[in-house]
Amino acid sequence: MVQLRDLETHDAMPGVTLGDVGPKIGFNNVDNGYCSFNRVRIPRLNMGMRFATVTREGKYVKNSDVPQEVLYFTMLQTRMVFIRSAGVNLAKACTISIRYSAVRQQGYDANYPKSKEELSVLDYQTQQYRLFPLLAAAYAIVLTGNRVDDFSAALSEQMKSGEVSLLSVGHVMSCGLKVLTTDLATAGIETARRACGGHGYLLSSGLPILLGDAAQTVTTEGDNLVLSIQTARALLKILASYKKTGKVPEPMAFLENIDKLPNATPRTQKQWLEPQNYVAAFEQRFLYQLRSYVQKISTESSATVGLQNNSMDTLKLTNSYANLVLVKTFAEAVQAPSTLTSEFLSSPAILNVVRLLCHLFALTQLEATAGEFMESGCVFPSEMPIIRANIEELLKLIRPHAVTLVDGFNFSDHTLNSTLGRYDGNVYEALYESAQHDPLNHSSDKVALHELLR
Repeated sequence: MVQLRDLETHDAMPGVTLGDVGPKIGFNNVDNGYCSFNRVRIPRLNMGMRFATVTREGKYVKNSDVPQEVLYFTMLQTRMVFIRSAGVNLAKACTISIRYSAVRQQGYDANYPKSKEELSVLDYQTQQYRLFPLLAAAYAIVLTGNRVDDFSAALSEQMKSGEVSLLSVGHVMSCGLKVLTTDLATAGIETARRACGGHGYLLSSGLPILLGDAAQTVTTEGDNLVLSIQTARALLKILASYKKTGKVPEPMAFLENIDKLPNATPRTQKQWLEPQNYVAAFEQRFLYQLRSYVQKISTESSATVGLQNNSMDTLKLTNSYANLVLVKTFAEAVQAPSTLTSEFLSSPAILNVVRLLCHLFALTQLEATAGEFMESGCVFPSEMPIIRANIEELLKLIRPHAVTLVDGFNFSDHTLNSTLGRYDGNVYEALYESAQHDPLNHSSDKVALHELLR
């Protein structure tokens, strides 16, 4: 603990220089500053010395009884918080863009050429394909985030008794999921903004601010590319432990199938809508990539050299692992509603629709990396048209429920702070009212006319 400011005047203490680093693209409600010290003496006892200490002679001494992972537990918990917050941020963007797309009308239905009523933008398949997979991802991330929060609480209780057996799982889970969820959310918010056309570019839409605030999560508490290397290293460590002891923590039980070959039988269109089939595909893809990665680095002179020389593969492996966790958790949640704490999802009718989102999330994530699934042998090229046909059908089935599904997040208008995402749908009135607050619309000065043009 170091005193930075005088308690009476609030001026910086002697020898202490403080300042702000400057404007950021977002997250400006939080200050980011710098601090420098010039001949400032800090008493040794000001240091928290539970896990390490500095002797009077200035020597750093680490507590050998404390596992290394404990030292990073606070950072681990922060990464876990980012997982759910990524889902919440994406859910806000989906709420704004889907509500606006339902209100906005443009063009006519080619199936009914005599109709005089314009189509809702949300009725276009391209708009659905833009937004509904994002909505599915938001549900997947929020539900997984809830599960991770429960795991974090259990881990905290375990550590109080000195037990640290689940720390390795917490490490790989927090790193891997942080990488994929923050990437999905940041890219998804931008897609949602574009889906709102020119109005999405307005600050009053709430989307640019949301994007700026979310963008920092791919860097904070570990850049995602760096964390992918951490994830790969942690996966290798857990796999090595399993190979040695035959035991694996329950959240990583799929590692028991590491030596099993993929299913060699093509599935029907109906079978691709059965969770056990697409979860198995994600598991087989991940295990194939993990086996390939282990084989590649085994040819190097050491594990450290192997990680460094094959770092391109770590992001692919990390996303593959995190994708498996998201799909598996989402599928388990909608198949076992007793595990859900959401009052909104307690309705059987709503839960049936959320199951459609689960299918859509899995199949669109598979489609986005189809090459990896085919390379691993768990998906045949002939199955891709079937998968895409399922995606098209799911978009149609979800369309009547899309607004209800975003309403289920229960964001208030105050929370969204968006002219486009209003619950009452009065977006154009809100846009006009917002424009009236622009100082340019209340100024009678003609400085440009008199001083520059004349």
